[in-house]
Amino acid sequence: MAQVFDYFVVCGIGPEIRTLDNIKGFHGTEVMYLPSLLDQYPPPNHTLYPPPPPQLPTVVLPAGVEFYSSGFDSNDPSTFPKTYPIVLTAIIVAGAQALELNIRSNSL
Repeated sequence: MAQVFDYFVVCGIGPEIRTLDNIKGFHGTEVMYLPSLLDQYPPPNHTLYPPPPPQLPTVVLPAGVEFYSSGFDSNDPSTFPKTYPIVLTAIIVAGAQALELNIRSNSL
């Protein structure tokens, strides 16, 4: 049976805070910060899989990470937590076409 996913990752603000302009440190709540890879499964020392690409946190959180002083306000949608569910796969196109043809032939 094929795997559903290769990695499960959690991205957010990392231990070394940097702005999107790559300036170290905390510069306030209205500044966007670079995302970091916080955790992953399988763990990084797993030998069957290569490490995820270093650009992955930027792909997962393309707008960066922002600090809020008081959490979200239910009356202000701009303060709601933002999530970007992304599925990265390595499906072979020929396999996808074969699957598509198989589904069509079964539906006739």
